[in-house]
Amino acid sequence: MKIIKLCTISGGLIAIVVFWFTMGFSEKASAMPVFARKVQTSCITCHSSFPTLNINGDVYRLNGYRFPDNEIYLKQEPLSLGNESYKRLWPEAMWPGEIPQHFPISIITVHVLEWSTDPRFNNKTGKDEADFSFVVPHEIEMNYSTDLGDEFAVYSDIRYISDDNSGEDFTSWAMLKTWFMYKGLFGLDNKLRLTAGSLGMHTLCLYTAKDEGAMAFEGYQHNNWEMPDLKRDMDGNILQQGISEFKGNTFSLQPQPGFELSGVTKNIFYYAGIVNGNIIKDSSNQIYFEGTGKNTGTKDYYGGLAIKFGGIGFDGSGSEDTDLAASKPSDYWRDDSLTLSLFGYSGTGRIESTTENTGHVYTNDRFWRFGGSFLQRYHNLSLGGGFMLGKNETPYGNLSDAEVDSTAWYIDGHYFVYSWLIPFAKYEVLEFDGLPSELMIVDSRDRSILTSGVKMHFRPNITLRIEYVYYTEDDGFEYGKDKDIFFVLHTAF
Repeated sequence: MKIIKLCTISGGLIAIVVFWFTMGFSEKASAMPVFARKVQTSCITCHSSFPTLNINGDVYRLNGYRFPDNEIYLKQEPLSLGNESYKRLWPEAMWPGEIPQHFPISIITVHVLEWSTDPRFNNKTGKDEADFSFVVPHEIEMNYSTDLGDEFAVYSDIRYISDDNSGEDFTSWAMLKTWFMYKGLFGLDNKLRLTAGSLGMHTLCLYTAKDEGAMAFEGYQHNNWEMPDLKRDMDGNILQQGISEFKGNTFSLQPQPGFELSGVTKNIFYYAGIVNGNIIKDSSNQIYFEGTGKNTGTKDYYGGLAIKFGGIGFDGSGSEDTDLAASKPSDYWRDDSLTLSLFGYSGTGRIESTTENTGHVYTNDRFWRFGGSFLQRYHNLSLGGGFMLGKNETPYGNLSDAEVDSTAWYIDGHYFVYSWLIPFAKYEVLEFDGLPSELMIVDSRDRSILTSGVKMHFRPNITLRIEYVYYTEDDGFEYGKDKDIFFVLHTAF
C-alpha cells in the first residue's frame, strides 16, 4: 500500500467529503451496489464473489456501466435533461442528456483483524510486534458511478484508510479518484473511447491480474513493489557515509492522472494511455488524488491488450441465450474461457540525492515494465498466471551506475466449492539483478510469497476472508506480514 500519514481527519476534510458527494462527483473500488439498485437485482449478477467480477460485470463495466440492451433491464429510469426531439434541432438547441433520478452512491467498509503467529522484534521501529492488531475499520469508501446516457460515463470515489503498516504504528489517510469517459469517438461506440482523469484501476496492470478483482486481500506483488531504498536507521537517516539525502523512483503500478484511449470488441480489449508519472510520496498530505505526480518535463506511457477465447465476449456477444441482468442461484460465476493479456509501461523517474562531494543532484531514471498473463476458467475453477519483466537504467542516480533488472511472476487460483465458500491460493516471486550491494539494507531483496485462504459469503454483500501469508524467501525483511493470518470482513451497500 502507498502510505500517507494522517494523524487525524480534520473538520476541513469532512467538509470536502460532504461537498464532493453533494456535487455528484465522488477506481480501487470494491463492489458498487448502486448498480444492483439501478437494475433491482442481486450483487451476484455482476460479481462471482465481490469485488471479483463475473463476465456479466465485466460486460457492464466495459460498456460504460450499461448492459448491451440496457433499456430492457433498467428499473430506475433516468431523468431526461431535454426533449429527445432537440437532437433534430442541434446546433440550434442543446443536445439532450440524462442523469440518474436516484443519487448513485455506494458505501463499502473493510474491517481487519491481523494475527501474527510468529511475532518478532521490528528493526524499523525498535519494538516487539503485536500479537494481534485490530485494524477496525481498515477502510471506508464512498463511490459515485453511473452512465450519463449512451455516450458518457463517470466514476468517482473517496476512501479513508487506516493501516498498521505491516506491524508498525497506525497511520491513516484519504485518497480520491475520478474519471470521465466518452464512448462516441467518430461514431465507433465502444470500439474507441476516450477517458480522462484517474486512469488505471483496470488498465495499469495485466488485465487478468488486477488488485481490484483479486480473490485474496493482499494485492499482487508485481503491481505493488517499488525500487529498494538505501540503508537507513530507525529514524530514516541514511547510513551510507557522505550521503545526506536520497529520494528514489516511486513508481509502482497504480492509478495515475492522464488520458487513455481504449476499445472493446467481442474478443479484444485494448488500451493505451499517457500519465504524469513521478508519483508523489508526501507524508504531509492528509488527502490527495491517488497517483498524483510531480510536474516534470517527462510523461509516462502504457498500453495493454486482452484477447479472449470462448465464453461470452467482452462486449456481451454470445450472451443471446443468457439474461445478463438476472441473478441465478448458482453457476453465475461460470464462463468457460481462456483470456490472454499483455501489458507494457515506459517511464522516467526523477532521482534526488545530496552528497558531500556533489551537493544536491537530480538524475533521470528511465525504466520499463513488460508482462503477459493468462486466465483459464472452467466450470468452478479459475486458474491464472503471469510474469512481469522490468529494467531501471539509473535507479540510484549519481550514487551508482548500476542498471537493475527485475523479474516477477505469479500463479493463483480459486475454486467454488459452493457459491458462498471459495478456497484460494497464490504464489508469487520477485527477483532483482544488479542491485548495488554497498547501498542496500540487506544483500538480497528477492522474495517469494505463498498466500492461501478461504472466502465465505454470509450474504451476497457481506464476506469474510481468512487468509494466511507466508514468505518462503526474504521473511527477514518483510517481517510485518510473514506468518500472519488476516481476518477480513467486507460489506457493501
